[in-house]
Amino acid sequence: SAMTLEDIYAKVQEGDIQTINVIIKADIQGSAEAVKGALEKIDVEGVKINVIRNQAGAITESDVILASASHAIIFGFNVRPDAIVRKKAEEEKVEIRLYRIIYALVEDMEKAMLKAYGNTIRYLLEYDLLIHPNCIHGYNQLVAKFKRKK
Repeated sequence: SAMTLEDIYAKVQEGDIQTINVIIKADIQGSAEAVKGALEKIDVEGVKINVIRNQAGAITESDVILASASHAIIFGFNVRPDAIVRKKAEEEKVEIRLYRIIYALVEDMEKAMLKAYGNTIRYLLEYDLLIHPNCIHGYNQLVAKFKRKK
């Protein structure tokens, strides 16, 4: 079956995941390219986003089958699946996430990829501030791992 954003969180936390497969479907090709470009800019050390399909048009059963076979998440941008496609996705346990704003899509993906590191960052920050009130060096080192590509 395919992956969900919750699966990504769990696998990143376990150190089990290096590549996240995604399928992007959008209302127009320019939007599909913009979404792909935005996702590819997310830079979390050790985790890569692999766009396996990037097209304009409705989300189809073929997208769901590909997502299932490749353990991918489908991101729809200004498109919606019909009832038949939704049923197929449910059967195949494929997650379809729908968006109207690119930044919301990118934010959700970043959260899933970074969530696993969040507790470590918070703990390290508290630890550094308790032991060395003027030192947040360890925190800064961790945060530096999650910079965005330029």
